[in-house]
Amino acid sequence: MMKRIKKILNEKAELLLLCFLLGFCLTLIQPAKFQPVASVAEQLARDFAFPPATYPTQGIITVAHHADLDQIFSAQDYDLRQLQSGGNSVPAIFLTRLPTDLHEIETAQDKKDLFIRSVLPLVLLANDHIIESRKKLIAAWNKQRSGTALTADELEFIANLSEEYNVPDQDMAKLAMRVDVIPPSLAIAQAAEESGWGTSRFTRHGNALFGQQVYGKQSGGILPLQRETGRQHLVRSFDNLFGTVLSYTQNLNTHPAYENFRRMRAGFRYNRQYMDSNRLIETMNRYSERGEKYVQTIKRIIDANDLQSLDRAKLEASNTDYWRQRMI
Repeated sequence: MMKRIKKILNEKAELLLLCFLLGFCLTLIQPAKFQPVASVAEQLARDFAFPPATYPTQGIITVAHHADLDQIFSAQDYDLRQLQSGGNSVPAIFLTRLPTDLHEIETAQDKKDLFIRSVLPLVLLANDHIIESRKKLIAAWNKQRSGTALTADELEFIANLSEEYNVPDQDMAKLAMRVDVIPPSLAIAQAAEESGWGTSRFTRHGNALFGQQVYGKQSGGILPLQRETGRQHLVRSFDNLFGTVLSYTQNLNTHPAYENFRRMRAGFRYNRQYMDSNRLIETMNRYSERGEKYVQTIKRIIDANDLQSLDRAKLEASNTDYWRQRMI
């Protein structure tokens, strides 16, 4: 199934080249030294491709140093305090990787601030990608329930979506449960915990934000230095940060362990309620071997950093308002 998913996403790689032909408002900064990049477009096309440049200030950037990244954000008036005090517009600035010197930032708060601003646009971009699929799904479902036959294109879309989200019988109700967004506050909190606020070895060398495990030498994963005797897992690595975010959303939306997460989210959606990340994380004690302790840690990160205030943020020029739409 993963081969099919990667094929679906890689088919969009050609759109990335169009993005570069159109040009970006931001320039590419010298990449980190540990992995030279001859071509950002080539790098991204190897795994998950970014969507086309549909936002006015979109830039796919690679930045070596945290000070350079902070200057880029400042030039775009991208300020976390403004977002948390009522603003909701996030510049479409997408990092291919985090600067490798985040650990050198003098204060913990400044490091957290830069990490949050780095990850938030990627989560919003992934959610925009998901909600566009959801809109088409719900439109087809409503059409089917009205007794109208679906077109060949609609049938093909549902078939591909069913394969991507592991729903073999193409049941639209099951699909609607799975094809939905992840609250940014939840994604950012889990990324912060799993990556040490972007400073872990897995993040620096493999763009791994969420600690997803893989098995086998052919998986391309990174060996944990303190892996317990008898354990065979590796930590999955990615060619870019958008890949790790997409894989995370796919994991929560398809893995059997998160069925209760999806049911609670569907309840919020059906009742047009705010998707409370502090309640949603309570269904995810199987995400980590730490169980309930992990759940409480994520709650503390969400609350201590006021992350729920970011849940209504949107990318600049995005018309997606996925919190208010019922669509089910």
